[in-house]
Amino acid sequence: MSFEMLHFRGSEAILKDKAMATDVRKTLEYLDSVLYGSIHRRELLRVALDEMGWRHERVLSVLDGRRYYYKGIKQRVAMEGSLAVYEYILEGLLRLQIGFQKERIDMGVLLLPAQRGDKTPYGSTRKLVEEEIEDLYPTIDLPVSIVLFDLGRPGETMEEEVSVQGQAKDTAKERKAPVKITKPEVQNRTESPSDISSPETKSRPGRKRRLKPLSAN
Repeated sequence: MSFEMLHFRGSEAILKDKAMATDVRKTLEYLDSVLYGSIHRRELLRVALDEMGWRHERVLSVLDGRRYYYKGIKQRVAMEGSLAVYEYILEGLLRLQIGFQKERIDMGVLLLPAQRGDKTPYGSTRKLVEEEIEDLYPTIDLPVSIVLFDLGRPGETMEEEVSVQGQAKDTAKERKAPVKITKPEVQNRTESPSDISSPETKSRPGRKRRLKPLSAN
């Protein structure tokens, strides 16, 4: 699993009382498998939460008459978050706090990315969350569970698939490549006419020419 769940102000006990601890855990595991390395995380997050039953509530709005909506609600537990930037923690907590004060929800689950900028002066993301939750009290006082996801680089899964497919194609080409058989070299020997002898070319013995005797005049 590539996520970490932190509980604040009794949120873990509320999930157990509602018999939702297992439900939330399975939902987070499903999000982890669907979103890891993906590019269109916002759309996939909405679809995945719908499949897990978090968007079946009739009312997902944070404020009446306004187009502010939670990512999902189930048994008065609201799920909110952004997996693009960690700084969404302030807006996400504010949205959840409004629903808590209006008695629409009993607690919230906030989804955030664990990655932050390389030049950040702060320490680990977990420690930063703990400090910010403490500093925001009593302005933000609702029970909340914060989930830190490490989903890799966008498109990482696609790059891995392309790499695997490329390796498979190369292996298939190697298997199908014809085997070249090297024929033994034949040494060409140039024969001179003198090397060729046959019965037909043997020289016959010359006949002696007989001279006629001269007649006396």
